[in-house]
Amino acid sequence: MKKSEKYTLNLKDEYNDVSFIEYALLSDKPLRCMYAICSCVINNFKTSRIVEILKKLKNSDLIEWNSCKISNCALAALHLLNIEPYTGSDEQVEDLIDIFANINRPE
Repeated sequence: MKKSEKYTLNLKDEYNDVSFIEYALLSDKPLRCMYAICSCVINNFKTSRIVEILKKLKNSDLIEWNSCKISNCALAALHLLNIEPYTGSDEQVEDLIDIFANINRPE
C-alpha cells in the first residue's frame, strides 16, 4: 500500500471557501499556500482567478519546511484539475499528483 492511500487531510473550514482560497494562494507562507492548492484539488475549485494564480505559482520560489516546492504543488494541481497535463518526470511532482489524487476526503 502506498503512503498516499492512507493519507487524510483535515482542512479548516475556511479552506472550503473559494474567496479564502484565492487569498491563501497569494500567501507568502508556504504551508498556507500548499493547503490552499490541495483544497483546490479536493473541492475542484478552478475559477478563472484560481487558475491564473496556480499558473503563476508554477514559478514560485516558496518551499515548505520539508523541501516541498510550491511550484511542484501547483503543477500537480493543474494536472489534476485537468487544466494543464503534467508531462515531466520530476519525482516530487509525480508523488504530489499521487498524494493529492488519493486523499481520503472527510465525510
